[in-house]
Amino acid sequence: MIAVFFTGVAGVLYIFVNQLISPATMAFSQDGLLVIMVVLGGLRSIWGPALGAVVIVLFQQELSIYLDRWQTVMGLTLIAVVLFSPGGLWGLVRAMRLAAGRAHHQAGGAPAGSRSGP
Repeated sequence: MIAVFFTGVAGVLYIFVNQLISPATMAFSQDGLLVIMVVLGGLRSIWGPALGAVVIVLFQQELSIYLDRWQTVMGLTLIAVVLFSPGGLWGLVRAMRLAAGRAHHQAGGAPAGSRSGP
């Protein structure tokens, strides 16, 4: 329900910025890109799609300077994320944070946010 709200807000902002809306505006490539952003970032959190959008925009801007087929790199990255991190990039970030916290705790360090002493 929250995702639908933000999708509507994004559509309104898109129309406001471009001052125009037509069926050609939202071609499959644009819709497909939005789906890829969500899947790449992660479906189960609100920050996952935002992370996916940042990665896709960086791929577009940085890789297109060096490669004509930057979409191939993006596609391979998407396949790797789906196969090896079903929770998306945000799920991978969360798993790494949990693993780092466990390693710190097992090494004898105090858990984050805890205080030592009486």
